Amino acid sequence: MWTNVFRIGGLHNVSWFQFLPCEAELSPASDTTSSRAEQNDVATYLVLSSHLRLQKEGFLTTWTNSFVGPWDPSQGLYNPDEKIKLWLFLPGRHSSITDKAQAAVSKLRVVASGIWVAPGDSEEISVAFSQSLRNCIERALTGLSYMRFGDVFSKFSPQSEDYLRRGQPTVEFIFAATEEAVFVHVIVSAKNVRALSSGDAERLLRSSVKNSSYRLPVIVSPHGMRGSLTGFCPNDLVKQVYF
Repeated sequence: MWTNVFRIGGLHNVSWFQFLPCEAELSPASDTTSSRAEQNDVATYLVLSSHLRLQKEGFLTTWTNSFVGPWDPSQGLYNPDEKIKLWLFLPGRHSSITDKAQAAVSKLRVVASGIWVAPGDSEEISVAFSQSLRNCIERALTGLSYMRFGDVFSKFSPQSEDYLRRGQPTVEFIFAATEEAVFVHVIVSAKNVRALSSGDAERLLRSSVKNSSYRLPVIVSPHGMRGSLTGFCPNDLVKQVYF
């Protein structure tokens, strides 16, 4: 394992903006469950499409769940609603969005904004800022054949499945901020974190026949949501449905 700490310049003061879809872009409100679900789908599409456009332009962006209050334990730890919101971070002090970013968020509205000053006093903003930095790193590492699994970036090689079962080079980035600057702790090691293969699907099928409760633990890229693989879809069916 190799580890080191680096200082990131130019991020002591960062302007942040939160976005949600403009009401005019959503279909008229209705009491039916299907209409509300359709509205949520449209809202999610608008946020994610703006996020991808800003990412292509090189901006620091991410998306998170919207939060509702007061906190209700029955809704889970974070109590999210069904909407997601977009975050845009601009190094320095900005009272408004730059012209270059405006076109990508034309169908969204600013719901909150402010200045983040290291080390920061809001956990929610700090988490979103760290996530946007990882998104930036992900763009840089994609060209070097690294795939993202949560906070871990693993080297991908189109070799045999036996090769993939060995520990692969992985990189983890841990961000910290002080009154002086923002720092990133880089940890390089070998882990058995890899993409799913056809052999995994076959083993899942065989195991589920013997034990119906068997579930294969997985991490869903890019934000590291943990879950269990419960089934899979053949490639030919995917092509028929989507293409």
